Amino acid sequence: MDISAIAGSGMSAAQMRFEKAGMAVAAATEEAPTDVVELISAKNDFSANARVAHVADEMQKTLLNVLA
Repeated sequence: MDISAIAGSGMSAAQMRFEKAGMAVAAATEEAPTDVVELISAKNDFSANARVAHVADEMQKTLLNVLA
C-alpha cells in the first residue's frame, strides 16, 4: 500500500475521532475530561499523519529529481 494512502487513511480516522469527541464535549457529558484528552490525541494523530504524507511527498520529489 502507498505511504500517502496510509497517511490519508490515518488522517481520516483522526478526523472522525476528533469530530466525535468534539460533539461529546459540546454536549457536556460526564466524560468531558476524557473527551478533551481524545480531542488532543486526535489532533496529534492527524498532525503526525499529515507530516508522514508531507515527508513521503518530499521523498518522492527527491527520488524523481535523482532519476531525472
